[in-house]
Amino acid sequence: MSLPDKDASNAVVVVEDPTYLAREVNYAHQQVVEHGKSMLAYAAKAGRYLLSVKGTLKHGEFKPWIAKNCAFPYRTAARYMQLAKSVVGDTFDLGATIDSILDTHANRRNAPTPASISRDDAEYGLKLHALVERGATEGERDVARRKLEAFAKGFRDPQSGQAYTAEALVEKAQDILPDWQKSSEQIELDRYNAEGQAAKAEAATLRAQLEVIQSRIAQLRTDCKSMPREALEEAYIGLVLEREGFAKILKQRAA
Repeated sequence: MSLPDKDASNAVVVVEDPTYLAREVNYAHQQVVEHGKSMLAYAAKAGRYLLSVKGTLKHGEFKPWIAKNCAFPYRTAARYMQLAKSVVGDTFDLGATIDSILDTHANRRNAPTPASISRDDAEYGLKLHALVERGATEGERDVARRKLEAFAKGFRDPQSGQAYTAEALVEKAQDILPDWQKSSEQIELDRYNAEGQAAKAEAATLRAQLEVIQSRIAQLRTDCKSMPREALEEAYIGLVLEREGFAKILKQRAA
């Protein structure tokens, strides 16, 4: 709506209709909400895809895969995966952000629960333990120790129902990820060594079986030397007829 200016210049001042502006404000707000939800949905979707990829790779291969294939750093990928594990479906509250959702999830996870320790939880706990053992400074080791103790309290032993101690959590994590500190090359070498040991064990078993067979053959040869020629001929004929399927027919005819 336009009204004449009171100045002598007769310039025109444009005054926006408040009703119209209200509609525009509400429309813009709706776009913010929808685009925000869309952003979070896509972030969670990316996280689910990343978790699927991580599940197909060996330990130590995921970060290089991110660097090679993704247009964002590993830190962003980790947040996407956290988001994917923190939400159910693609429904988000008004005004929700990745940070607010992850904060809520972190607070929920830090409360003692009977939930089992996941591979990601085990990896995080072992990283803290490594800092406790080999931190650059005493202060860094103390911080890592406090973090590990607080993290351990977020899980309960399924048998006793008691919250894990740092030591118990590390022991459980080591059971889940026994090769955590090994390089991919070392893991592959261990696999080949294990396969070699299995092959050696199988060969030893075959040799033992062969020795039993050879011993039995030697015993049969000794028995044959003491048997009359006619008995040997009858035994040989019976074996040949049995192999060729005639022995059964002869038995039926004799009956």
